[in-house]
Amino acid sequence: MKILSINKADRVGGAAELAYALDQQLITLGHHVDFFVDTKVGDSSFVKHIAQPRALFYLSHLLGTDIDLFLTDRIIDTPEFKAADIIHCHNLHGHYFNLETLVKMSRLKPVVWTLHDLWALTPYCSHSFAEPDADGFYTCPANASRSWMKCHRAKYLQSRKAKLYGELGSITLVAPSLWLKSKLANSCLSHHSSHLIHNGIDLTNRPDRRQSQSLRSKLSLPADKKIILFVASGGKDNIWKGWPYTEEVIRQLSSRSDLLFLCIGGAPMDNPPANLRFVSYLDQSALAEYYACADVFLLSSTAESFALVLLEAMFAGLPVVSFSVGAAPELITHRHNGYLAKSYESSDLIAGLDQVLAFNQHQLDDILLSNQKLITKSFSLTAMTSAYLELYQSILTSKQK
Repeated sequence: MKILSINKADRVGGAAELAYALDQQLITLGHHVDFFVDTKVGDSSFVKHIAQPRALFYLSHLLGTDIDLFLTDRIIDTPEFKAADIIHCHNLHGHYFNLETLVKMSRLKPVVWTLHDLWALTPYCSHSFAEPDADGFYTCPANASRSWMKCHRAKYLQSRKAKLYGELGSITLVAPSLWLKSKLANSCLSHHSSHLIHNGIDLTNRPDRRQSQSLRSKLSLPADKKIILFVASGGKDNIWKGWPYTEEVIRQLSSRSDLLFLCIGGAPMDNPPANLRFVSYLDQSALAEYYACADVFLLSSTAESFALVLLEAMFAGLPVVSFSVGAAPELITHRHNGYLAKSYESSDLIAGLDQVLAFNQHQLDDILLSNQKLITKSFSLTAMTSAYLELYQSILTSKQK
């Protein structure tokens, strides 16, 4: 099978990591894959850069649109597109892709579009806390607005998306979680076929909590403290990751000399308290060692579509304390392998931490084994790849009839 996949980048961000890992796995299984990206970070030969005049990137910001202007129709003229059996789109936002190209592609080839967030279902933002409007679009929250975003631009973007969605040809939508699939079911794209395919991670060579003490020594982490881990792309400056709630938890527990809060990602804060340590963002192999060193994973995000960090932390054997966002309720069984806190309540995050930190060794061993069994079965890279291959084949078989 020949697959052409498209994403903003090849190695930066959760969607990029998933798309790249899926493509590599498909290649390993003997399929031919070309991966078109706007930002190429790695040096893999199957990844190709979508050349764009840089001026269009700045012009799109100036004009307040991330769905027009871009010269992505040129993809349709490439040998890779012409040879492909399936076009697999991932994130089409990030000021690089013209949505009209999606319409043209879908009229020439079967297209699979994995929605890694809510951007496709909103005028311009990745997250929404509202119910869909009469047109099936979710309203963007006020803090998602950029300095150039005006009300009339949001209205234009929604109107433009609605028009283009009405012109789509053969397209199949994929949601990585039940939560996002439920959003899709009530949306502007609800009339298109949709499937649930869980995100998956590569489980090879991943340490877990059974290697904690040796890894703590390697990473110069204290052996006598409980480590509470917080991981976020952009760290404390990412508005969706809920750093103010984590910061309040740290402040409330500042007198606990037996605790160490470890924050990975983003820039450190000025004058951090004694029980807080910052670590710069790490590659996946190094990050896996920090998961294995920790005792609890803390997810204070106010908005998530899936959060791959949950899979990584859980496979390492960590109980998770989280707000009930995105796929968290699909992974965390309250008071068993973690704690689902009341939204926006730091006090309930603290209650959750108190509870899971009190788990005995038998409970922790059970969490490790049950987490690894769950993720191996339903949330591994192998399981995700198999599900996509099954979907691709069903689409091609249906097309031949």
